[in-house]
Amino acid sequence: MLKVFGHKGKFLWVPGNRTTTGVVALEYLIPRFGVAVHTLDGTPLCDLDGTVSSHRFRKTMSRLAGLALEGASEVLYTVLGHSDIDITLGYMLSDREFRLDADKVRREVQDVRRKQIIAKSEECGGPAAETLRAAKSELLRKTHRLGVSADNPEVFRTILPYVEKVRDGVFCTSDSKQKGLCSKVTGNRDLGACSASCIFRLETAAAAQDRKRAVEQAIKMLCIDRLYAGARPFYQSQILANLAPFPKTIDAFANDNRLRLALKDCDPRHFDPLPQQVRDKLIAYIGAIT
Repeated sequence: MLKVFGHKGKFLWVPGNRTTTGVVALEYLIPRFGVAVHTLDGTPLCDLDGTVSSHRFRKTMSRLAGLALEGASEVLYTVLGHSDIDITLGYMLSDREFRLDADKVRREVQDVRRKQIIAKSEECGGPAAETLRAAKSELLRKTHRLGVSADNPEVFRTILPYVEKVRDGVFCTSDSKQKGLCSKVTGNRDLGACSASCIFRLETAAAAQDRKRAVEQAIKMLCIDRLYAGARPFYQSQILANLAPFPKTIDAFANDNRLRLALKDCDPRHFDPLPQQVRDKLIAYIGAIT
């Protein structure tokens, strides 16, 4: 970088010989970057995109901000090193042009996310999964009848109007006029308080693997000879909570007698909140729940 900017000192960000304010004028230094840096075929960057300016990097940061707004805030943590992401985003989004650019990226990310989730809707779990599959089935029948491409972003937005990342593999499908379990006020969601039993919660196949691992870990803990008081009901509730979103998870333990032994003395009341399909599978697996 020192060579690219033509600086002969030990440090890059220091005043130049002609600077009277003591601040490096980056708008004069950055164009040198476009001239000095070449692609693999030897083409200077400035020949591809014109003069490289600080505004180019502004566009880059707006894209990073857009990604951060869609749950990729670790990008900004890494790039900027800021400890408080809210302050960082607040500063960036106070600029109207920057905010519009970031919002455009945000919408693009949402469209890609919708397409990916809808394509694998059969593998999704959580309370919102059946609603998603029903909406997909109905709309695809209509698009076929009307001759509309099923790959149209508008189709994806109709099937899944709202989707916000809670964490990897987990999404909220509630819109601004709906109230979920995490909402003290309609439209005001607290994603950190997202509940597995909320009707707007959607989980992807990636989350299913995490659920399966959690069940396996709880079963291992229940196999310990001496558990502390109250541990058994706790791990039993963990097993049920992680089986609830994906009925197919139970199938993975069909030949594992440890699950049956783990739940044989479970309080029947713990089964009441389970989705009917999960409850029916467990009844068939471990016997009648009294």
